[in-house]
Amino acid sequence: MEYPVQEVIPVAIVTAHRLPHVLRQVGQVWASPGGTNTPITIYVDGHNPEARALGALLNMSVVEHHDPIPKGSTNRISYHVKFLLTDVFKRYPEVDKVIILEDDLDLAPDFIPFFHQTAPLLTSDKKLLCVNAYNYNAFNHTAIDPTRIYRVHGVPAYGWMVRREVAIEMVNKWALMNQGVDWDLWVRFNMMGERDILVPEIPRTKHIGGGGAHVTGLEQALYYNQRPINTIINVTLDVQGATLFNYLSFHYDAVRAAQVVRLTQHPCKVLPIPQYQVNQSYVLYVNQSDELVTTSRAYYVVARCLGLDDHVFHENFLLMYTASFYGNQLYVVGCPNSPFCLTKESADIYNATQEEVKYANNHPFRNVNLNKHVALRAPPISLSDEVNLTNLLHYYFKS
Repeated sequence: MEYPVQEVIPVAIVTAHRLPHVLRQVGQVWASPGGTNTPITIYVDGHNPEARALGALLNMSVVEHHDPIPKGSTNRISYHVKFLLTDVFKRYPEVDKVIILEDDLDLAPDFIPFFHQTAPLLTSDKKLLCVNAYNYNAFNHTAIDPTRIYRVHGVPAYGWMVRREVAIEMVNKWALMNQGVDWDLWVRFNMMGERDILVPEIPRTKHIGGGGAHVTGLEQALYYNQRPINTIINVTLDVQGATLFNYLSFHYDAVRAAQVVRLTQHPCKVLPIPQYQVNQSYVLYVNQSDELVTTSRAYYVVARCLGLDDHVFHENFLLMYTASFYGNQLYVVGCPNSPFCLTKESADIYNATQEEVKYANNHPFRNVNLNKHVALRAPPISLSDEVNLTNLLHYYFKS
């Protein structure tokens, strides 16, 4: 499809053996406006003749990375991403940006336009680390506006665009191969500093894997399956609203004008914000002095009860988390250190007890009924039972 791209931004697909996923992704890139004019390179972790055959069929480059580190380890994944970031900019010496795409993702129809619209801001704003197609705090009740972009602290994840200059900085500072760290968390805590990541309110990718090195099947069901993906092909992003000055000004004024919510009852018992649109902004102040999980007990309870991402503490901006909430705007602000902590009333700041955490654990906003299956071995009643291991009693029940 014709699309007025201003620069060439190649796509690098990271894979090992999930070639049907890769084939589907290539088709989704090609179906996106500008996709047929986007160079694609497939980066394979290990030796894979089938990948070479697929590349020949699709007429695109395949790079096999012969990694000596054992498969499945965080060290191997880290080394593979470092190799990709090094190789892709050598392969395309004229480009300034590359999109890195994991193979376990579905893509929105405006996947390519999303990155091309945000590319000029990534070029001009040195306070940006990268652009993500994903948003960890996006759920059906918190992701409403496809034009909206947030600035956050987080991790490069699930379809992300990075500049050559930043990629070189990443590679030069990369974690040692024997450290056993997750590369994305390493980037967050060792490279981000005061820089931000751009993320869409409604994601442009959807994680579809059922498990792996970082995502278990339970996490997939409870979190990743419940995040939406944009379905609109022609979206004009509010890029100007994401420039640093505009973003700071808008959200500071919005927090200052927002209705302060005091939690007089446990938020999992009584939802403190309307579940219908009233065009109002609400702010919840919580006791959270920094980004460390150990200090985020109050945020965890609020996120758990309001259906935000309580699983990982990503995507805050100066300790301010914001998202749509049934069409209203919700702010969760960490006090006392966030510049968005605008209250002087100690009663406004929520402190969670361990009992409140326990209650939130048992009464989350989002609860998935998972079918459970238990099989118990019974005494065999025949030789055939014993030889074929068919002497099982099956029990099925819902959680």
